[in-house]
Amino acid sequence: MRRALVTVVAVLVTIAVAAGGALAGRWKPTLSERRTGDEALLDRSARLLTGVRHSASVCYVTDDQVRYAHFGSDERRRYEIASLTKTFTGELLADSVAREEVRLDTPVGDLLDLGEGPVADVTLQDLATHRSGLGEWGDEDRDDTLRRWWVEEVRGDTVHDVDLAEVLDRARRDPLATRGRFAYSNIGIALLGHALAAAAETDYPTLLRQRLIEPLGLRDTGLGSAANHNRPRGYTDQGRRSPPWNLGAYAPSGSGISTIADMCRYAQRLVTTDTQAAVKDGRPVARLEADDADGNGLGWYIRAGEDGPIAWKTGRTGGFSSMIAVAGDRAVVVLTDTASPVDDLVWDLVNRAP
Repeated sequence: MRRALVTVVAVLVTIAVAAGGALAGRWKPTLSERRTGDEALLDRSARLLTGVRHSASVCYVTDDQVRYAHFGSDERRRYEIASLTKTFTGELLADSVAREEVRLDTPVGDLLDLGEGPVADVTLQDLATHRSGLGEWGDEDRDDTLRRWWVEEVRGDTVHDVDLAEVLDRARRDPLATRGRFAYSNIGIALLGHALAAAAETDYPTLLRQRLIEPLGLRDTGLGSAANHNRPRGYTDQGRRSPPWNLGAYAPSGSGISTIADMCRYAQRLVTTDTQAAVKDGRPVARLEADDADGNGLGWYIRAGEDGPIAWKTGRTGGFSSMIAVAGDRAVVVLTDTASPVDDLVWDLVNRAP
């Protein structure tokens, strides 16, 4: 049996290497020469969007202005925004607290059927700040398979298109090995989203639409699913075509699809919203948990900046990379259809206006 498995692995590796070698001699995408928008922003962006690229959209937001730079794109081109979806779920948590539907210290087991395992006692705040102890996808041993390697590393796809019942089962079985310490967890944010929906007596897609997408006028934003066959496709960081990612019940952690216009409208709201007034009115806001030091907000990372905390988040699927950063009176959003990181560009724009 072991010998047969080794043989299978060897064959698959040979196929993967051969495919990679064949690809190396073929066309790879490069950053589009079709460029529109603010000249200064275009110039800065082009210098830092290196490596395997194709289309990209960038915006620089202040409280009274939005500047765009497009490379083979426009304001309504749709991108997978991946883990930027987590910031939406964090906003929904702040909104649910303001509505007094939940508290930050509400145990997730009060809202979801998690039995009597250790995860039932985890608070919503711990889920939002990645301190629940849950693994990245929950019950990690279940994913330690040859199939996952093939699907994710070779095809650029994901194996995590599962229903809520399986997500809950994974959570029940997870040993919470890192509880109380930061450990990035997609399943944690997924549980948070479904728990908030349960508190509101609805489902997560409806909650997101009614409380964030529609109030903010994000007309081209939604969640991707296997049932939607008209979704954008991107490229891996090696230049291969990547299929759309289906995340099933992990949707609150990474299934968002949006445009640069919508994401900049979202970012501008975060720049201009008065936090206390927004909480009082029950509107979505960015809740930051650190004033002047690195840490975590509700669905956000926090980095200390010269003028105060910077809330930021990156996102990446098999064929898309994105990032948002909100720094006081300004924000930057970058969306691309390749999986190559965009961090260098975002931090450059955050630290020095174009």
